[in-house]
Amino acid sequence: MTQINNPRIQAFLQSKSFTTLTKVQSQVFSTAIKGRDIIAISKTGTGKTHAYLLPIFSQIDVSTNETQVVIVSPTQELTQQIYQFASEMLPFFEGVRLQKAIKGQDKSRLIKNEVRHPHILIGTLGKLKSLFIDEGIFRLDQAKALVIDEADMMLEKDNIVELDLLAGRMRKQLQIMVFSATIPDNMNSFMRSYMHQPKIIRIDSDLEFDPRIEHVIIPVKDELQKKLFQLIPNINPSLCLIFVKEGQQLESLGEAFTQAGIRFVSLHGKLSARQRLQTLKQIQDQQIVYVLSTDVAARGLDFPSASDIISLGFPKDLSFYTHRAGRTGRAGKSGRIFTLYSEADDRTILKLIDDGIKFKHFNINSNGLRELKPYNYVHSHKKTELDREISQMVQGRSKVVKPGYKKKLTAEIEKLKRKRRRKIIQDSIKSQHILKSKLKQMEKKTGEH
Repeated sequence: MTQINNPRIQAFLQSKSFTTLTKVQSQVFSTAIKGRDIIAISKTGTGKTHAYLLPIFSQIDVSTNETQVVIVSPTQELTQQIYQFASEMLPFFEGVRLQKAIKGQDKSRLIKNEVRHPHILIGTLGKLKSLFIDEGIFRLDQAKALVIDEADMMLEKDNIVELDLLAGRMRKQLQIMVFSATIPDNMNSFMRSYMHQPKIIRIDSDLEFDPRIEHVIIPVKDELQKKLFQLIPNINPSLCLIFVKEGQQLESLGEAFTQAGIRFVSLHGKLSARQRLQTLKQIQDQQIVYVLSTDVAARGLDFPSASDIISLGFPKDLSFYTHRAGRTGRAGKSGRIFTLYSEADDRTILKLIDDGIKFKHFNINSNGLRELKPYNYVHSHKKTELDREISQMVQGRSKVVKPGYKKKLTAEIEKLKRKRRRKIIQDSIKSQHILKSKLKQMEKKTGEH
């Protein structure tokens, strides 16, 4: 592990009871302090936020009145979380100025002299572009480092244009650090455009800090919400995040929770900045057990007390399943994700199994959760005489397919099945006659005695 000799960082780590750095934290620190560009790929929950905050804080020059580091995140909730993590470090780094940039802020407060040039600026992409390029409130062209968090989301088509505008207006000698749980699709093109010989840090396994997540799938044959409310009494979570695909489904589920008398909060894109803060505070203070959320709203958020995740179906983008699961089992803790699936999810489940996900297969009845055979279990049975006859019939056919071939073959197979059924019935009748005959003989002998 990298030995960090900075006494202020050591004091902070001790205050948080961090006795050991995670692999990604250790490798990023030793590279970042050298000023190198970094692409860090590590599982959700392995400490990527502190991986960049530790080297950033250790290198801030408090004597200058300029923004030195810009941290870009995909959502307001994640921006708030990063800001909170960074704020916890301020008491150990006297003189460091920190500012967040999210929707709904009072601009007059942003342009006051004391925060005119924060040393570290954390914000969503749209807000940073507005404050820097459109309105000129902040000067980001002086920044020495740019951090892109949740890069697989930041480098999506909807964001890449604005990210290009932002990065293109910053200094050429810019240290860029990219962090993600999965490899972004547009990573190569972004790397070629802006990064200089980046060091790729990929942590596939960290035995001490890897999430320990149990993946459970549950079949749904009727109503999804009905199955959900059957599941809830059987899991007893400390904090449970329930993921839906879209806002309309979130609204419908919220009404169902209200009718059932279950306390909950919702995370979605229509919340105001104040509502977001209040919601996150309720979650962090453990006032709420159930959180209903869309994928985007909870992307990258850290909920240390989350014991269970419930996924109402699988997301279209399978990387979102990884992010859903990553909300629990963080920093080496254990957690569970329950996914309610339908027959339409067959290909998705098999793909995830091929990718290494080990699903447990359960159903719910009046007695609670009941384990089923593995999802990809194939029942093997001995071939019957009928199976063999049909197999020989098909194999003996010419490979040249003539018109009406399938129809004719199906008719012959049905004829063979009927013949086999008649034989079974005839054999059964014959057996009954023999049995009756034997019984009569036994009765006759008994009567003679």
